[in-house]
Amino acid sequence: MLFDYSKHIRNLLKVCLLIFSIFIIYFSYRYVVWNNKIDKYIDAHNKFGQSEASRLTKHDNVTVVNYAGGPLVYYLNRALLNQSLNDHGINRIFTYWPNDIDYEFYQKHSKILDQKKGAGYWLWKPYIILDAMKRLPENSLILYLDGDLQLKKDISPLVELFSKYDRILFYNFHTNLPYTKKDAYIFMGVDPEIYKNYTQLEAGYVFIKNNEKNREFVKKWIEYASDERIVTDMKSVNGDEYDDFIAHRHEQAILSLLNVKDNNKYSYILEHKKSSEYFTRFEAKSIKKFFQIFARYCDAYIKSR
Repeated sequence: MLFDYSKHIRNLLKVCLLIFSIFIIYFSYRYVVWNNKIDKYIDAHNKFGQSEASRLTKHDNVTVVNYAGGPLVYYLNRALLNQSLNDHGINRIFTYWPNDIDYEFYQKHSKILDQKKGAGYWLWKPYIILDAMKRLPENSLILYLDGDLQLKKDISPLVELFSKYDRILFYNFHTNLPYTKKDAYIFMGVDPEIYKNYTQLEAGYVFIKNNEKNREFVKKWIEYASDERIVTDMKSVNGDEYDDFIAHRHEQAILSLLNVKDNNKYSYILEHKKSSEYFTRFEAKSIKKFFQIFARYCDAYIKSR
């Protein structure tokens, strides 16, 4: 009987892949806050050596908040996000996991949080933002970023805007009309005929100051995102959707309506094209795709040095 070398080679490759995945996560997470505690975060000052680190603009008043759950690839995506943050002077990162959601909150909203889509229709997003706000000092700056994003450049121009504003947001490239279900307007108490024509915001990057009015704003975001009639894809009970409706955008639609409802008075909203100057998406949905993109990422990174 011939020895099946191919089977053992495949098994060896799987083990190597697992070890490499663990290495990536560990290497990145050395520079972030473990268990969301400030006193445990590690300064990445020496990552590139003393001389290069000294050239980075340090953003000590900025805390990035992100979340990952589900398949391993989402944790790998987030590890690269955290590394890109460190590369641009952001050393304080709160990394949230599914088990960071309070058990009582989970029990109350399990019907939503147990849904596969958005790991619970993204209800965890305003939840972790508010949790970070409770942990951080007054007037500190919190930047929420989706786990599959990468930071491309220094955020100093965005930070400077906080001298005049309390929220820095980004427009999407479409209005609310095609991506907001009718029930969201109705149950949030806004006029669809007016609000549907506003440009929708991006919920993948939300930059806010930690103060009382923003904490109340995020609490309202949680309140509406906890209503399955508003946040989920269930059919609207208030009649048929508008003719131009395409699909609901869940927590993003809620954020967009809520900001208009707040009269945009505390927000500075940048055009969609500005977001691409600061962020790019590392769109890996599988381990195989991750390493394909990661190889290109490493090549581009090396050439930039």
